[in-house]
Amino acid sequence: MSDWDFRQILHCNSTMKALIDANWQRHKLDMAYDAFVASYYCREAGNATLTREANRIWVVYNNWGYWPNNGWAMFTLVAFGLSALLHIYQILRSRYWSFVMVVMGCGGEMYGWSMRWIGGQNLLRGHGEQLAALTVSPIVFSGALYSLFGSLARSMDPSLLPIGSKKRVSPLTWWLFGVEFFTLLVQVGGGATAAGAEDASTFNVGSWIMLGGIVAQLVVTFIFLAIFGIYFSRLHSRHGIDIRYADKNLKTVFWGIIAISSLIVIRGAYRTAELSEGMFGPIAYSQAGLILGDCIPMLAVTYIFNVIHPLYTLQKRNDHIFNLEDGDEIKLERV
Repeated sequence: MSDWDFRQILHCNSTMKALIDANWQRHKLDMAYDAFVASYYCREAGNATLTREANRIWVVYNNWGYWPNNGWAMFTLVAFGLSALLHIYQILRSRYWSFVMVVMGCGGEMYGWSMRWIGGQNLLRGHGEQLAALTVSPIVFSGALYSLFGSLARSMDPSLLPIGSKKRVSPLTWWLFGVEFFTLLVQVGGGATAAGAEDASTFNVGSWIMLGGIVAQLVVTFIFLAIFGIYFSRLHSRHGIDIRYADKNLKTVFWGIIAISSLIVIRGAYRTAELSEGMFGPIAYSQAGLILGDCIPMLAVTYIFNVIHPLYTLQKRNDHIFNLEDGDEIKLERV
């Protein structure tokens, strides 16, 4: 069966049944290729046990581990699409171009979930594309988050940032995004290694490289949260600004950034657990895990970005005046 073409018409015979019986409980990397071919023809053999075993081989050998839910894929496509359209409107109204990154992230998520919809029709297609898209897309969400915080700090007192300069926040934003982009390259490199592996050891190397990229991405998020916390702590100690009593728009951005960062951490923790056991472990083979650990958090992220968009928050702040160290008195600027 080494030259197998799935368009061939074959009947499920005793040899195929024996192959399925011997392989259906094995790990994907230990399954015989001939058993995979046999599963294609025995999935509707009429015998309930044989059908179950053949379907297990079919979905596992095709990397998915399950049949993607087309209904959820379609819902996700619509949900990300609506958020993206609202973001485009908000960007055009506010001219806050950094949030183009959120639209890019929505586009990446939509592509990934469209590939999952295609995979739901034919398991031979879409797995690699959806894995790459859903792994990469959150990177640009993080970039938009850093840009938003940079705009907030620039409109208040950039000198309080632990990284950057007294008047500028761009070094901080670019440093965070640069490290984030590096983690992306690591993940892509690991994914390419795993995808092209012809043996278990090479595959494991690729998986561990991807895991390293995910962990590094998590570390960057925690560093950002530390910088965020230091900034507002200094803002409170130096200027007496208590977020509990601040302008409602400032509070909206503050808690929105906290929520988005937390959701990115949740998603990163899920991906870390997934890759820690290998790409073909129980977590990777759980569609519910993907939905709860990745899809819903990222959907929430993009809609929170809609809510805290500068069009409704930073451009409508009404903060009081405070003094800088150099004695100059300034009013908190609107973006």
